[in-house]
Amino acid sequence: MKRAVLITLAMALLLVAAVPASTETQATWVKQAPLPISGSLESVDMISITEGWAVGDSVDGAVTLHTTDGGVTWIPQDANTPDGLWGVDFLDATHGWAVGNVMLYTTDGGLTWHTGNKPPGGSSYAVDFADANNGWAIGNGGTTWWTTDGGRNWSWVSIGNFNNLSDVDFVDTSNGWAVGASGTIAHSTNGGVSWAMQSSGTNAWLHGVSFVSASEGWAAGDNVVLHTTDGGATWTRQTTPPGTWITSLHFSDSQNGWAVGDNVIRTADGGATWTEQPIQLLDVDTLTEVSFADTTHGVIVVDSGGVFTTDDGGTTWVNRQSGSVNEVYGMASLDAQYAWATTTFGEFEYTTDGGLHWQRVRIGSQYSHLYAADFVDSLEGWLVGDGDQSNNHGVVHHTTDGGATWTQQFAGGYLTQLYGVDAINRRTIVAVGNTGVLRSTNGGASWQWVQDPDANALLTDVEFYGRTGWAVGSSGLILISRDSGATWVRQRYNAADSLTDVAFADRNNGWAVGYYGRVLHTTNGGRTWQTQNPGPVCNNVSILAVDAISPTTAWIAGGPYDVCLARTTDGGATWTRESLQEAISITSLEFQDADNGWVGASAGIWRRSP
Repeated sequence: MKRAVLITLAMALLLVAAVPASTETQATWVKQAPLPISGSLESVDMISITEGWAVGDSVDGAVTLHTTDGGVTWIPQDANTPDGLWGVDFLDATHGWAVGNVMLYTTDGGLTWHTGNKPPGGSSYAVDFADANNGWAIGNGGTTWWTTDGGRNWSWVSIGNFNNLSDVDFVDTSNGWAVGASGTIAHSTNGGVSWAMQSSGTNAWLHGVSFVSASEGWAAGDNVVLHTTDGGATWTRQTTPPGTWITSLHFSDSQNGWAVGDNVIRTADGGATWTEQPIQLLDVDTLTEVSFADTTHGVIVVDSGGVFTTDDGGTTWVNRQSGSVNEVYGMASLDAQYAWATTTFGEFEYTTDGGLHWQRVRIGSQYSHLYAADFVDSLEGWLVGDGDQSNNHGVVHHTTDGGATWTQQFAGGYLTQLYGVDAINRRTIVAVGNTGVLRSTNGGASWQWVQDPDANALLTDVEFYGRTGWAVGSSGLILISRDSGATWVRQRYNAADSLTDVAFADRNNGWAVGYYGRVLHTTNGGRTWQTQNPGPVCNNVSILAVDAISPTTAWIAGGPYDVCLARTTDGGATWTRESLQEAISITSLEFQDADNGWVGASAGIWRRSP
């Protein structure tokens, strides 16, 4: 069974952490993806092999996460600021600091965060403390800040040029280095009160710096790693593997170091040799920072909200992320174990264990939008979408391994986006979009446009029950086919409506939904449709998804601001709201029965169970 969803344009979407459903039901909604967060992670600091913190940014503002199991699981902390965070440093289990457009400090391990007094100077991108009182931060335009009271008050000074700075490292309360754009390396011997420029011999943007003593350290960025053994008086370039692109650098001692960005490279001889370590990334992902507690236990954070961990020095990296941070457009499932979701920016995700883990897959261009999918069994399925927003061409992709890999079967011309798909069987698949109905009768080997009675109208979803199917779209249009999509007849037209989704429990009982709280119901296969009132919570929102469980039971959902999530058990005479306490738009529904199922939203995927 599948539920395709029309994409809502220009939505202002907010997300917050999932909480149990309202007291109107005994069921619980649990967020399954993306984990650990719906946002980007920019910095991580591990103070031991088990404990560390990570910070980042989301549409809700600052992200602060805490782990006590080596990065396997992460618990959100409330930083109490709308500003994103770009750097984090912890001295011990209680004293920590995070920076961005604000300077934050904590003395209780992040349970509470306080805002320090930050003078002007723009954003801060990294922070480093030598003890509980003395710390430094760096940022835009060559600006550096320093504090001597644990981050409560900060002073600032320029390094002497206007190059943006990316990282800072102090080995004691006096000696530190800052690095940044155009090969900038600045050195301070008086606790950051003043800085002297050092000659790096490169124009690369240096994103990371790591010193193991007052004399020996490394700086790195782009494809460059530099090494000094005289406190930066001279720097020597080290050889890196082809394809290296560095955003962060960390040395645990004078021999063992790691650099990350588009890949992971590691040295066990002080940088005399660097070798690439295998890590499974999507091509849009960038590793933003690496932190090692010793020579074997390390954590990497990713700009897509991901986390990788290792306990063997990076020989193997384990992906701790579940699901994509992109907005979910459509969902499909066969049972309580297998489910699939289509998203923005060319990503697809699937689960084979009931949602405990969601795997990410890149399909086509990173600028594509994947709108809907349907599967005939746990291995074979089809998805449709827009292959490239700039060209607006419809695409169909096919998988025979449960969604792990995909083959493109169809690419249309300009303005041929496809929004819905239904695989009637292995041979007959029907898709709909803004130019009407597309159909294959040979498993997708070839596709033909099917003339519909409304001259290739904009259609947003299609649903079949056996050979009988319905398609809905703009102007309140509902079409019916009784021959597996070969021909279509108009059942309804209302220029005031715009329908987004359709679902049937059997050949007679079904619902269609749309904008402005529109809910339509039929008990005679669509010969007549009656308008239903979904209640106050759904009256004025765009209802984007419907799932029909039985002739009496159905779910509806939508958004974007006053989230609509409701169920009927009396054929739509009344609807009961359920709540995720989420200021998000729910875009898709996929239920196995009246009580168990998934929702896909702008902020991820949730599962409901009693």
